[in-house]
Amino acid sequence: MNIKELQKDIYNIMKKYASDNEFTLDTNFSTRKLTEELGEFMQESLILEKKSRKEKYIDGEISKNAVARELSDIIGIALLNAELYNIDIEKAFEDKWMKYKK
Repeated sequence: MNIKELQKDIYNIMKKYASDNEFTLDTNFSTRKLTEELGEFMQESLILEKKSRKEKYIDGEISKNAVARELSDIIGIALLNAELYNIDIEKAFEDKWMKYKK
């Protein structure tokens, strides 16, 4: 999977989502959406780790899949932000993280 293509694909998916739901796709939305997705990830990770109310407990594999979906949402919305801010996230990732690779 190519990150640049994925970034464009997610932008197009979210552009349709915004149009279908009659709002403007902009950084005001995308930054708030990222915060929402982080909250959903936190909730699912608390459930997975059995650090929530007992009535929220679910099967471990189902819970792990829920965490995976939320991580996917975080990455997707992060890529959306990169596109809206006109950032080459692949280069930014390379500059930020790969300098530590030994």
